[in-house]
Amino acid sequence: MIIPEGVLPNCGSVMVGDDGQLLSAAWLYMDNSTGVAWMAWMVSNPEIGPIKSAKSLHVLLGAIEELCKEFHYECLFTMSDRKGVGHFLNRNGFIANHSGMTQYFKKV
Repeated sequence: MIIPEGVLPNCGSVMVGDDGQLLSAAWLYMDNSTGVAWMAWMVSNPEIGPIKSAKSLHVLLGAIEELCKEFHYECLFTMSDRKGVGHFLNRNGFIANHSGMTQYFKKV
């Protein structure tokens, strides 16, 4: 899927390897009235393999969590329909609270 132009927020994190290769990225949408943030568009480079990808995503998640703490956000949520991503998120302290959901978008 190509991320629609203009929907990425200014805040996010990108992991780059020592060799300059892009490893993974995610963006952070932060509500301005509550302490809730949404991590979206979490991606990893398919050319780096599953082990390097998992390590990169773990570091990336830590960076996203630090951004939340820096801006005093107490709750981070995200969505995924991929079992592997779900297991990764569970191992990193996320709790699944819905299943079988589809995310819908509409440009207005």
